[in-house]
Amino acid sequence: MSENLPSAVNLDALAEQVHAGFNSANRARITLDRVKEAITSLDLSEKPPPPRKSRLCVRRLRIVGTKDLEGYADPIPINYDQRFEDGVNVLLISDNDVGKSSVMKSIRFALTGASDYDSDVRKWIADIWLEFELDRHRYTVLLSTRGDLRCVLVAGSEARLIDDLDASVPVVIDAVGSDAVSDGLRHFFFQRLGLTELSWLQAPPHGSGAAERRSTSWLTYFQALYIPDAGDGYLICDPQHAMGNQDGMILATYLGLSLATPLFELSLERSRTKRDEAALKEDVKKNASEAEQARDRAQEELKAVRARLAALERALRERRREVEESTPAQELVRVTSAIVEKSAERARFEAEREDLNARLRTTRAVERRLREAVALRLHFTGIQVALCPNCDTHVTDEAIQQEREAHLCRLCSKPALGASPQDVAAAEAELYATEAQLRQEVAARDAVSSRVASLRSELERLGSRVEPLQRAAQQGISYASPTAEEEDDRQRLHEEAGRLRAEIDRAERHIGERASSGDQLETRRKILDTVQDVLSKDADRRNEDTLVRLGARAQAIARQIGAESISDVRCSPMGKVQLKKHGQRTTFTEIRNQGERLRVKLAFFVAMMLLGREQGPGRHPGFLMIDQVGSAEMVTEDARELAAILRAIDADYGTDIQILCFTAREEFAAATTSSKVYGPQAGRFAF
Repeated sequence: MSENLPSAVNLDALAEQVHAGFNSANRARITLDRVKEAITSLDLSEKPPPPRKSRLCVRRLRIVGTKDLEGYADPIPINYDQRFEDGVNVLLISDNDVGKSSVMKSIRFALTGASDYDSDVRKWIADIWLEFELDRHRYTVLLSTRGDLRCVLVAGSEARLIDDLDASVPVVIDAVGSDAVSDGLRHFFFQRLGLTELSWLQAPPHGSGAAERRSTSWLTYFQALYIPDAGDGYLICDPQHAMGNQDGMILATYLGLSLATPLFELSLERSRTKRDEAALKEDVKKNASEAEQARDRAQEELKAVRARLAALERALRERRREVEESTPAQELVRVTSAIVEKSAERARFEAEREDLNARLRTTRAVERRLREAVALRLHFTGIQVALCPNCDTHVTDEAIQQEREAHLCRLCSKPALGASPQDVAAAEAELYATEAQLRQEVAARDAVSSRVASLRSELERLGSRVEPLQRAAQQGISYASPTAEEEDDRQRLHEEAGRLRAEIDRAERHIGERASSGDQLETRRKILDTVQDVLSKDADRRNEDTLVRLGARAQAIARQIGAESISDVRCSPMGKVQLKKHGQRTTFTEIRNQGERLRVKLAFFVAMMLLGREQGPGRHPGFLMIDQVGSAEMVTEDARELAAILRAIDADYGTDIQILCFTAREEFAAATTSSKVYGPQAGRFAF
């Protein structure tokens, strides 16, 4: 499996490499067609890189409304109006709780439709205008919270209220309600940024019920474009986003990693298969336990039935012994006893014959089904459709004959898809085994029938001798012979024994059938595991250059801002980030120091954003918001170093990216030019 796949991956080449990678036992058990069937829905086409990098840049934010502050008798009008430039922008207000984060949340609200204001601020905001550029085109998002949330996205700059817009305005989105607004913005940004909707399975709360399928939304992808306050525990740093590898989906998409989409699809299918396999195993265990209990119960009942039959036979033997000891009646007793024994034997064989007939009916039904399947080359399912499900018209005999001879569907007359030679061979083998079983059962039934006929003749012969002997020893014979009640009881016990034997057979067959279903799921999981291993190795090769450059950038930035212990930053083809701390392999979540975790995360985000500006498949829009930058255990020297890094980024990439920083730390005034450092607009408050 070390051999690389062709540069243009196709399903046939992948299936052959996966099949060749199995050991000899699995290759004999798992056919190439079975591998192809497992991956037939996999999309291996590579999305070409965009002709030019999409760039998101916020140009102007306006907020209007009224706020209620403690100590003020009347509401205070809000009229916030802030313009932003290319490169690094800093909203610097030294006080805390003065609205810096609310400005950032307003930008996020306008771009995604998701509001996470504090409850008091949510009541203050009435209208928002956000002008932004995407692909060098200017747009304006207008949000109104006056009643139901309404969002209008227009091309160009717009300063009017939503209700004042006229028909001349080029409207891109006009949506009412939170869901409709989020959905409209998702379609817009997915199309413009070339994003893909990927899925993962999420376990239900408290572990009850089936796993839920979740999909990446625009809000999901936007999480990589901003670092909120206390962002050290967000996105790639928390277990919530690690569930289903959703953080990996975000990073792999923005980095444009090769084969990421089919790897995510495989991961989802493997998760689903593993869950189905585990559920089936539990179900098999439960059903097997129930079947074993039913079998054991039937065996105990059968044991009790046989004990009662044995007791009845002992009583009859004792009575016969007493009569046989009477000299005048010895011959009559012998004849009568022989009749009783032969009658009992005949009843036993007749019960056995009925049991064999029941088994024969079942085996013949299986044999007919298999014979028809082989005759039809497994073109059809074997379901005998008699009526059209659309019009209730009866299927004609001619249509049925056409299906058997020409393999044309009895309903639509279309040619059926044939089975593979391996599947047909398997069905023929099963038919051969069933035919052999049928011959054995017929032979056994015929032997029993022959014995029943022989016993009937013998009973007729013995019966002809009874009447003369009865006249000689009527009393002794009557005493030794079974009563009518005893005969009925014996017949009932034999029937009950036959029923219990059939119940035991059914329980054991059920156990075997459930185990076979589990084997099929286990085989599918093994195929998917091997497919993912093959694709992952090939993706490593294809993505090596991108990931090496990403790691080098992230590591350099991390060291510059005080994370000297971090080295060897890596990212897998599925977006899983690993690094070394003091030479030991670790992950973001395993870094316990809050400030260090934030510095490493910030370095990775900035590196990913800068990499997206270079030539290559990346789709990062070059936009990042950082709330309360430098607040998490960052000493003054490190804060100054980070400000210097941001200043260098502004100088080198200022025309191609945008970073919005929201902070109370004066050190970050040096992160950009003075013209891009903004203060409060309402006294000590941002707005």
